[in-house]
Amino acid sequence: MPAECEEAWDKMDSLSTKMGLSEEQRQFQKKQFEAGIKEMSTEDAKRLCSQQNQTLGIIGQ
Repeated sequence: MPAECEEAWDKMDSLSTKMGLSEEQRQFQKKQFEAGIKEMSTEDAKRLCSQQNQTLGIIGQ
């Protein structure tokens, strides 16, 4: 998984934890996220994850 996507996942997982999602729910989300990323080209995945990082950075403030 591209570094941009690892970073995006870390931010999403942190937000999910703050929202009170269980470990099981977060693991399920991670599997879905990874599956979606694997279906994309590397460039598309990097672009999407970069956009998610920006959005999650704003939400996390």
